[in-house]
Amino acid sequence: MTATGGDNSCGSNAHMDHLTLLDNIRHTLVRLKQVHSQEPPDALNFLSTKAQESPMSASRVEMANRVLRDLSSSMETYNAAISRLKGLALLEGNTKLFKLRPPEEATTSRGKEAKVGATSSRVHAPAASCSSSSSSSSAAAAGDASDAGSFAQELYGLPVELLHDVLPKYIRPDETIGLVKISFAIARTSHAGSGTVEAAMASAVTSLIERNGLRGVLEYQPSGQWGGCRRVFRLIRLFFILERGGNWADSVPLLSFAHSYKRIRQLPIQLSTGAVRRGTVGSKAVLDSRPASLRQYILFSHLLGQDMMLTRTADGREWLGLNTGTVISYPPWTDGTLVYRTLRGMIIARMAEQGSRCVAHVEHRRSSAACARIAALITEPAPVWGRQNIVDCTSRLGLPSRYVFLCGHRPSDLFAAHIKMVKYGDGSTGISLWSSRDCEDAKNNPAAALARHVMRSDAWLIPAVNEATSADMYEQ
Repeated sequence: MTATGGDNSCGSNAHMDHLTLLDNIRHTLVRLKQVHSQEPPDALNFLSTKAQESPMSASRVEMANRVLRDLSSSMETYNAAISRLKGLALLEGNTKLFKLRPPEEATTSRGKEAKVGATSSRVHAPAASCSSSSSSSSAAAAGDASDAGSFAQELYGLPVELLHDVLPKYIRPDETIGLVKISFAIARTSHAGSGTVEAAMASAVTSLIERNGLRGVLEYQPSGQWGGCRRVFRLIRLFFILERGGNWADSVPLLSFAHSYKRIRQLPIQLSTGAVRRGTVGSKAVLDSRPASLRQYILFSHLLGQDMMLTRTADGREWLGLNTGTVISYPPWTDGTLVYRTLRGMIIARMAEQGSRCVAHVEHRRSSAACARIAALITEPAPVWGRQNIVDCTSRLGLPSRYVFLCGHRPSDLFAAHIKMVKYGDGSTGISLWSSRDCEDAKNNPAAALARHVMRSDAWLIPAVNEATSADMYEQ
C-alpha cells in the first residue's frame, strides 16, 4: 500500500509540475505582450531626428545594426516559440488547430499526384491542397530529408506549426520511411488525425495496387468506419509493404494460379488491414530483412491455406506451412528436398503438385530420341513452346525437373495445366501432362487438346496428347 501511495504521489507531483510549466509559459507570454504593445522608446525618436540633421559615425551605425539584429532574433525566437506551442497542442489532440480535410472529403479528392518513396513512385494524394508544380518540387530527389516533410504537409494539408520542431524528428532521408513516421505521429494525435491519415493512406494503397499491375487479382477492402488507431497503423504498414515490395509482376500469375488450383475462391482477393497484423508480417526489422518476394508473399500467404502460410520462427527461420510445414532457406530457394530458382517457382510448383491430376505420363529410355529431346527441353532457355511461365528445380542429387505451364496464369483462365519433365538418375527421362480439371478420358481432355496445340511438333513425346481430339480444345 505504501509503495502504491508513493507512486500516486510521484504522479501527482509530476502533474503539478506540468501545470506549473504551462502557467509559467502563460505569464511569460502576457509579459511579452505588454512589452510589444508599448510605443517605440523616445530614444529611437531622438536618434531619427538627429540622423536627419547629420549622419552617424561608422561605429555608431554598427551599434544600431546590432540593435536591429537583436530585435530580429528576438522576434524569430518568439515566433518559433509560438509555432512550437501550437505544434505541441496539435500533437496533444487539439482538433480546432488541425486544419486537415475530413475523411469524406479526402476520399473524393483523387486528382492530385505526388511522388512517394525512394523508387520515385507516384500515388494519388487525396488531401493535397497545393498546386501540381508545388507537389513535384516538394518531392524532388529521394534522399532529401525535407521531401518527406513537404510531401506530408501537402498530403494531409498540415498547418505550418507542425513542421517547426515537431515533425523533423520523424523525417528520415528515405521518403517512404519519413512519410510512414509522420503518418504514425499524426494518427496518434486525435480522432481527426487518425481519420485523415486513414483516408489518405487508403487512397495511396489503392493507387499502389493499380501502379503495380495488381488490379484484377488484388484489391484493398476498407472497413466501414474511420479512425480506429490500430486499423490505421496496420493500413500504414500495408502501404509500406506495397511500396517496398519490389517488382510485383510475378505476383499476378501466382495469384491467378492460386485461383486456378482452387486455393482462393475468386479474384480479386480482398486485402484488409488484418493482412498486416504484426504477428503475421513481423516487425519492420523482420520486413526489411526479407527479400522483396517474401515481403509480397506474406501479404496473402494466409489466404492460400495453412500449408502455404509463411511464418518466421523465434530463431529467425522461415517456415512454410503450419503444423506439418517445412523450413525454407534462400538463396537459392529450397524446402530441404528440392532447390528452386525463385520463391514464386516453389509456391506454384507446390500448388500444382497438390491441385492437379495426372492426365498422361510416359517414360523414355536413355538411348531413345524422345529421351534426348526431353533432356534438351529441360535445359532450353525460356520460352518453351511459347510459354514463359516455367518453374525449374533440382533434387538433392542434382537431377533437374521442369514445369511448363500451359494455362492458369491469367485471371480469366478456367483451369490450370502443365507439362512436367524429369531426368532420372539412370539417364532416362519422364514427361507428363497434369491438369486441375478432372477428366477420365485423356484423349478427350481439354488439357490434352491444349497441350497438343501448344507442343506442336513435340506432341509425339506424350502419345495420349498426340492422339487428343481438338474438338474440346481450350484455346489460350
